[in-house]
Amino acid sequence: MKVKTTKPYTLEEIKGKIEQNFPEYKVYFKTPKMLTVEETPSIGANFMGEKKNFVRILEGFPNMGRQMLFGLSILMFGILIPFIIWHFTVLKKQKALTKKLGAFIDQEYGTGSTVNDNKELID
Repeated sequence: MKVKTTKPYTLEEIKGKIEQNFPEYKVYFKTPKMLTVEETPSIGANFMGEKKNFVRILEGFPNMGRQMLFGLSILMFGILIPFIIWHFTVLKKQKALTKKLGAFIDQEYGTGSTVNDNKELID
């Protein structure tokens, strides 16, 4: 999801504001350009990079253990069964968290009106 911004931002600022407004979430850096927000070990969102006019937020597994478990289940059971289980149990909650954080970032740094929820990831 891309959220258009009108104000300049840094990931450090976003981390501080999310920790202040959402104390129930764990917020940490995976890499210097990737901020992770963890609701549960399976439900999280990633803020990617510091771009000039937008913030990119992607849903995903917040920790490496769950990513490895999902990858192992794909190797053991094939692609179809793990993806069906993931789609019906985790994906909706991950998208809800992403939209909630997107609305918050739009309110803080954007126009407060629209969130672009398209799948386009190329700048």
